[in-house]
Amino acid sequence: MYKSLYILMPAAMAILPLALHGEVIVHGIIVLYALQLFFNSAGLPSWTVVAGAIVPRHIRGRYLSFRSASQTLMALLLIPLAGFLIRTLPQPGGYQICFVAAAVIGVISTALYARLPEPDRTSEVGGRFGGFWRTVKQDREFLLFIAAAVAWTLSLTVADPFYNVFMVRQLGLDTAAIGILASITTASRLIAFRVFGPLSDRIGEKRTLVYAGLLAPFARIAFLFVRSAWHIAPISAYAGFFQGGFDLIAFNLFLAVAPVERQARYSALYRTLVALGSFTGPLIGGQLYGRFGFSANLLVSAAGLLVTAAVYWLAAVRRGRQSALAG
Repeated sequence: MYKSLYILMPAAMAILPLALHGEVIVHGIIVLYALQLFFNSAGLPSWTVVAGAIVPRHIRGRYLSFRSASQTLMALLLIPLAGFLIRTLPQPGGYQICFVAAAVIGVISTALYARLPEPDRTSEVGGRFGGFWRTVKQDREFLLFIAAAVAWTLSLTVADPFYNVFMVRQLGLDTAAIGILASITTASRLIAFRVFGPLSDRIGEKRTLVYAGLLAPFARIAFLFVRSAWHIAPISAYAGFFQGGFDLIAFNLFLAVAPVERQARYSALYRTLVALGSFTGPLIGGQLYGRFGFSANLLVSAAGLLVTAAVYWLAAVRRGRQSALAG
């Protein structure tokens, strides 16, 4: 249901200029985009259940890596095409064609999703929120995972929104240079998806997550010494590779630690708290940037990421020792 409502939004955006005029169109686009984000978020827990049910555990890492790489590759191909249409066609015709194309692709995607087998729901646990929350509080492994995920997201977003601000104001980079750097990051994420997915299938999600998590923060430390765009290019490649690997494995690990019978509710809770971290991080980052400069954002972000990765590592080591003793 949510997928169907989600794909209606681009179609509505295409029709909007025919019904409204002036600044009202902008307000309408904002409302429709907010609704699109809402419907997308509302449908994610259900998609999580489907992915966990139909993708075998032993190939899940490779499946997620292929899926993420395919999505990123399509974005790399379609975004320039959309930009070309918007620049060359009379306005707002270019935007309308892009919105209609997005809706058509969404219809095809929804039709393919509808052909997937429904997961077995007989083992799902319902009940009131109070009972669900008591169950979550007793699941220490999931609580540790979700706390680390929120801390990681908070640490990321303390700095992430301010990279472009720093590059424009302090380094004087233009949009073309920033676009090239973003492409380098995206390309390195593509490589990461192909590396970390199979790696997690071989050595496990937790060990792979720890390796990526311990190495990713050093990109922020390296950024402290940036003086030109040429310095940023290798850092962007490094950051995209390890952060891309971490993002991929984090979802794989969620599927591993969330009980099958509660995955939908666990996913909703997980995504809600992570979104809260994404909201709070930029607020803290804005204060740091305004008072102390971007270096403070980088240091706080790197420290938070390293501490979170260390917690993941200690939890993995502790669980390994417990398994050895039990064996």
